[in-house]
Amino acid sequence: MNKGIKIYFLNCFLLILPLLAWNLALTDQLPSPFKPEVFGQNIPWFITLGENTFRTLIFLLTALMPLSIKSTQQKRGGILYLTGTLLYFLSWLALIYFPDSAWSNSRLGFLAPAYTPLLWLTGIGFISNYLSSDGFL
Repeated sequence: MNKGIKIYFLNCFLLILPLLAWNLALTDQLPSPFKPEVFGQNIPWFITLGENTFRTLIFLLTALMPLSIKSTQQKRGGILYLTGTLLYFLSWLALIYFPDSAWSNSRLGFLAPAYTPLLWLTGIGFISNYLSSDGFL
């Protein structure tokens, strides 16, 4: 593949795809408190709109971030991404298969799918050239 074209296809959005596939495949399996009709019941529309807008922007911005794992910082970002992704998946599995457990009913367990993306998103940031020593920072 031409190097000029390759840079447009080899971007950090590729790292978002497994997460999107996971969400699409398993959202219906989550316990009822996570169902959109229950979870979003008392959330004002403008907060939902803001959240969805920023989520979309963040996902689209990853398409502008080159995917490269050459420097030490980028390799650490890869480890952080993989760790965050694993914890994200495990947080969902705990809620799906053990909804009545102490973990799933604790604040930490219930909110885990909301805060674990911070890990894989930070990992994506470090993987991108923009946060590496030869990039933006």
